[in-house]
Amino acid sequence: MQVKNKRLRAGIFFALLCATLPFMTIASCKKHLSDEKQQQGTGNFSNVPGTVVVHSPKSSGIYRGTPSLVKLPNGNIVASNDVFGTGISNRTDIFISKDNGKNWTQISSVNGAVWSGLFYHRNKLYLLGANTGGGANLVIRGSDNEGKTWSAPTIIVAGACHGSSTPVLFANGRIYKAYEFHDKDLNNKWMSGNKAYVVSASQDADLLNSSSWIQSEMQEKPEWINGTGWLEANAVLGADGKVKCITRLASMDGVHAGYYSLSSDGKIEAGSAKKIQFWGGASKFNIKYDPATQKYWSLANYAPAQFKAGNRSAGGIRNVLALTSSTNLETWQINAIVLAHDDVENIGFQYVDWVFDGNDILFASRTAYDDGLGGADNFHNANFMTFHKIENYKTVTTPGKWLHLLPNNIWNGEVKPFDVSNEKGNTAANPILISHPGQLVYLVEQVYQGNTFAGKYFKMTNDINLNGYNFMPVGWYITTANNRPFSGNFDGGGFRILNININRSENTQTSNGLFGYVKDGSISNLGIGGESTISVGGVCAGIVAYGNNVSISNSYNKASVKGSSQVGGILGYGVGSNIIKNCYNTGSLILNTSSSANKYIGGIAGYFKSGSVAYSYNTGNISSTLATLTTIGGLLGVTGPDITQSFYRRESVNGDNGVGTVLSASDLKNTATLNNLNKEGNAWIADTQNKNNGFPILKWEK
Repeated sequence: MQVKNKRLRAGIFFALLCATLPFMTIASCKKHLSDEKQQQGTGNFSNVPGTVVVHSPKSSGIYRGTPSLVKLPNGNIVASNDVFGTGISNRTDIFISKDNGKNWTQISSVNGAVWSGLFYHRNKLYLLGANTGGGANLVIRGSDNEGKTWSAPTIIVAGACHGSSTPVLFANGRIYKAYEFHDKDLNNKWMSGNKAYVVSASQDADLLNSSSWIQSEMQEKPEWINGTGWLEANAVLGADGKVKCITRLASMDGVHAGYYSLSSDGKIEAGSAKKIQFWGGASKFNIKYDPATQKYWSLANYAPAQFKAGNRSAGGIRNVLALTSSTNLETWQINAIVLAHDDVENIGFQYVDWVFDGNDILFASRTAYDDGLGGADNFHNANFMTFHKIENYKTVTTPGKWLHLLPNNIWNGEVKPFDVSNEKGNTAANPILISHPGQLVYLVEQVYQGNTFAGKYFKMTNDINLNGYNFMPVGWYITTANNRPFSGNFDGGGFRILNININRSENTQTSNGLFGYVKDGSISNLGIGGESTISVGGVCAGIVAYGNNVSISNSYNKASVKGSSQVGGILGYGVGSNIIKNCYNTGSLILNTSSSANKYIGGIAGYFKSGSVAYSYNTGNISSTLATLTTIGGLLGVTGPDITQSFYRRESVNGDNGVGTVLSASDLKNTATLNNLNKEGNAWIADTQNKNNGFPILKWEK
C-alpha cells in the first residue's frame, strides 16, 4: 500500500533565507518556508534556530509532533514528523535532504502513523510506531525507495500502544524497540496506567512479518518511585550485555528517569526497576552509546531551577536543550546547553531525535518558536520541525550567555544505597551512616517498599542538602490498612536537613514531612533548615507528619509548613503515646481549611492526646484560613498531653487555645526561660551568636 498526500506534495514550495543560529556550537544553516506559511503571510524565520524542515502556522490548527531522523548510506537524510490538532487526522510526513540538511523536500505522508521512528536496516527504510487508524496498534512499515512509498502496516502488538521515536537498538544479533501499553490512568494521574515493554526480532528476520517479533513482559512504574507514570522508553544495551529500558518519568523535578533490565529477550529481571539520576528525565529523550568515547549520550530537556517558579513541573519546561553523557547509564552530566530561550510558555525544543555523524551530531527537533505570524500556540503545540548540527560533540561547551542555567554542584538527584555491612544498624554504637542526600532518598525508597527498619539505628554524619528537589517523605500513612511506617531510630547527629521541598502535584499520600509516618521509632538531634517548604495538604509537619508511639527529641524545625488536616512544627498528628522533648519550631505554619471538623494546628504539634511535651517552645507564626477555628494553639492544637516547661511566643498566634505557657518574645529570650528549659538537663544554651534571632538554641548547634 502506498500512502501519499498529493495535495501537500503539490502545494509545497520553498523560499530561501539565510541566517545563523544564535549560538556558536551549532553550525549555521539555511532555512526554508512551507506552503502553509506562505498561505498565511510573509512571516519571519530569521531567528528560528536551525534549518526549517516544515512549518505550520498557529492559524492552521496543525501542530508538529514526533520528529525522527536517519542518515542513509548514500548520505541522504530522511526525517519524519507527525501532526496533531483538533479535528486533524493523524499522519506522519516524510522529508528528504540530499545536501546534508541544507534543503528539504516532502516526499510522502503516511496516514494513521503517529509516535513513530525511522530506522534503516539492510537496504530498507522502516517506520515503527503506533497506527491510530487501526486502534493504536504498534506497527512497522517498510520502504524500498527512501520513504517515497510505504508498505501496508504490519501489526507487532495489537491495541492501546503508546511511545515515541526512541532509538531502535541493534545488539546481540537482534533489533530491540521499547514501547508501552497505555492502560487506564489511576486516580486521574497522567500516564499512571502505562506499562513499558520491549519488542525484538532477529536482525536476519523478515521485519515485515509479525511472527518475527516477540514482546517482553510489561513493567509498570512501581508506586514507590515518585512521579505519576513512565513513558516513551529507550532500549539501551548495558555494560553487562543486558538490554535496559530507560523511561521518561513524569515527575516534578526532571532529574530522574525510570529504569529496569531484561534478563532475556522476553523476561524482566526481578527487582531491577528503580529510578536513576538523569537530567531532563521528565520529557522525552533518546539515548545512544558511542564506542569512540565509551559513553552513553543524550539530548534532553534539562529543566533549570530558574524556570520552575510557581511549582511548574519539569515536563512543562522545554525551552532548554542539553547534550548529556554518562559512563554507566545511572549518573549523567551536562556537557553543554545547545539551545535555550527565556520564554518557557511559548518556546520549545523537544522530542529530539538524533544520530552520530562522524565528529558531529545531527538532530531534528519539534520546535515551538516565533515565526512572525503569532508564534506557536504554546511550547507544546509546536509550529516547526527543525534540523540542527552539533559540531565536535565530544568537546562542545555551553555558550557564556547560558552558563547561568547550568545546575549547581549541591546534589544532582543521584540515589545512593547506604552501607549495611558488618552488622551496621544493629546497635546505636554501630549505626547505618547517612552522609549523602541520595542515601536519604534510598531510605525513602526502602521504606516505601515495606522495610520498616524496626529496631535499626541510623546516624547522619554531616548536613544533608536536598537542593530544593521535591522530596517524598520517609514513610507514609493513608489508612490503617494502607501505610508504610519507619520504625527505626534516626539520629541527626547534630546536623541539618537543608532545602527540603515537599510540594508534589502527583502526591497521593496524606502525611507529609521529612518523615511521613513513624511507628515505634525515634528521631533525635536533627534540624530542618529554614529555607525548606512543606506545602502539599493532609497531615503536615516539619519532622514527623504522622506518629504512633514516636519519640522526638533535641530537634528543631524552621521550615514553613502548610497542610489541610493537622499541622505542627515537630509533629502533625499522633496516636498512641508520643514524647516530644527539647524541641523548638520557628517555621510559619498554616492550616488551609474551611471546616473545623478534625482540624488542628499547633506550633509544636497539631494533634495528639497521650504522651508529653517537655522543655520545648514555638516562636513561629500559627494561622488558619478558617478564622473561627478553636483548635489552634501556639504550642498544641488540642489539650491532652502532659506539658512541662514549654512555651510559645505571644505574638505567634491569634485565637489561641491556651495550651502551654505564653511569653513575650523578650521573655522567651531571657535567662529565666533558658533555665526553665534546662530544668532536667543541659540541652539548651543561649543564642549568643544570633543564629536563632536570640531565642534559645540546642547545645549541639553551637
